[in-house]
Amino acid sequence: MSPGSAMSAAVSRALAAELGSRTRWDEGPCLYTIRMSRDRCRLTPVPVPQGWWAAGDPADVVDAVAGLAASVRGMPGIRMRPDLYGIALRFEGWDLPWADLGPEGHRQAVADAAAHRVHARPDRIEVRILAGVDRTGTAYETRQQRGWPEIYQAVFAPGRGPVGAVPDALRRVTSALTGVRLPQQEDPGYEPWR
Repeated sequence: MSPGSAMSAAVSRALAAELGSRTRWDEGPCLYTIRMSRDRCRLTPVPVPQGWWAAGDPADVVDAVAGLAASVRGMPGIRMRPDLYGIALRFEGWDLPWADLGPEGHRQAVADAAAHRVHARPDRIEVRILAGVDRTGTAYETRQQRGWPEIYQAVFAPGRGPVGAVPDALRRVTSALTGVRLPQQEDPGYEPWR
């Protein structure tokens, strides 16, 4: 499947619709299965125990789900059917106005992101993100800034796209649950996100 395929378009639309349906902010994270039937996509929340989310970073929780899924070839609450196409995670976090940063500001922002200091920056932007990975290795990023109705969507070819703790954990859990070895992730040449 390429990022321009009907299935990728259906997944991207479903992620954007789910993110756009959120009317409140300051919600906890939510893990979803991505299920496909023909070119129709359905997102189903996974019943991750609330204590797991409270105990760690969302990327760490998804990583724990990946470990569990790999060890038992499944996960309680996830029905292992042929329509299981991928996994997505909704969470809130901070972003920066990358396009407005000059070279030195960009270097400092990358250092702050790597050191998990973005929350302390005065130019931080609160965002909610719904990121996913499907069984072809195609990655999806859907995000919305707090106070703005617009939803940004991106679809990345297999082996391309965001890098960092969340995207890497989503790739691991998708591979573990679907039994499909995903393409090796290439270095995109830009800063990772969590």
